Amino acid sequence: MPVSRRSTARSPAAKASQVRDALTISRRICGRGFSYHGKNGRRIRDSRVIDRLTRLAVPPAYVDVVYSSDEAAPLQAMGCDAAGRWQYRYHPDVLKMRERRKSRHLARLLDALPRIRRHVSSVLATEKPTREFAMAAVVTLIDASGIRPGTSRHLRLSGARGAVTLLKSNVKVNGKSITLMFKAKGGKQVIKDVRAPRLIPAIRLLQRLPGPRLFLYRDEDQIRTIRVRDVNGFLRNVASCNVSLKDFRTLRASLKVAKALSRAARGESQARRKRQVKFK
Repeated sequence: MPVSRRSTARSPAAKASQVRDALTISRRICGRGFSYHGKNGRRIRDSRVIDRLTRLAVPPAYVDVVYSSDEAAPLQAMGCDAAGRWQYRYHPDVLKMRERRKSRHLARLLDALPRIRRHVSSVLATEKPTREFAMAAVVTLIDASGIRPGTSRHLRLSGARGAVTLLKSNVKVNGKSITLMFKAKGGKQVIKDVRAPRLIPAIRLLQRLPGPRLFLYRDEDQIRTIRVRDVNGFLRNVASCNVSLKDFRTLRASLKVAKALSRAARGESQARRKRQVKFK
């Protein structure tokens, strides 16, 4: 996950530094291209090694680029992009494993989705600002919009917000739609209209609670915030399986790609079909 290089010693950037120490091949500018050097500083001239490093396709603009000397290592390379965030290149087997894991999560979510939606609808119908009510509202918003869950860590490090960390000022109800306006991960300014009629009364109720955050709840005489891990726990209890808010984003992205591909002419070759998927 990309993180700022200007983070504190306890941040993921410090962990990235530890990981980087295990990657012993460095990349240096050489003419119009790059040369690669081992731990001892000697230039690598083995064409097979150079071909492997080149195929990892680390962008030329990245700096502090390092590679693993082990072609079977899970982490093959890392480098820092123009925004000061660490980016990683993994072994193809790791990527395949991740895709299989995503597929399993999506299958579980699809099976549990009707049950989840019925439950959150019944909770929102109570119109009482309880902890469960706030969590049900978060689930409904992400289900309808596909925005990131948002964490206190991202908010602290970069000011990036997501569903859980939205402010009341980030949300406006306009008739039958909800407009979101906030700074997201990577500094992107998001302006998004969301159609979620069952969520509008909940948003209006939550906006009446004291405090700048949107997703709050009343606990006796206290107003409290919720966390992503609270909502994920709520989801797992409702679904009776291991699903998370992130899976909703993956589902929406997969659906978007599937719709786009269904409208596209099938590529004549495998390479063409891969380019179509990448483009979509």
